[in-house]
Amino acid sequence: MKAAGKKFKDLLETNASLNVAVNRMPLDHKATDNTQVEGKNTFLKTELHTAELKINDQLEEANALAESLCRWKQRVTAVTQEKTSLLHVTRCERCACRQAAFNGAEL
Repeated sequence: MKAAGKKFKDLLETNASLNVAVNRMPLDHKATDNTQVEGKNTFLKTELHTAELKINDQLEEANALAESLCRWKQRVTAVTQEKTSLLHVTRCERCACRQAAFNGAEL
């Protein structure tokens, strides 16, 4: 769970850094750098999309792990309750045997 949390945090940081605008000033359409900036923007948008997909995958994995953990907790609780119940029955049977022996009777 901790590893998934760290990956999720890293992806959020990457996502935040990719959301920073590359160039907020309007560019002259005739500028030679415009093509490079558009290329960089396209690259960053692709990276942002990839990061968002990774975040969604990590969230799905975290949800699946949480559901699995919940099922295991339910199993452990059920087994613990069953064990406690069996111990109680065993103790009661011992008490009944002792009481019968004390009274001189057989069970």
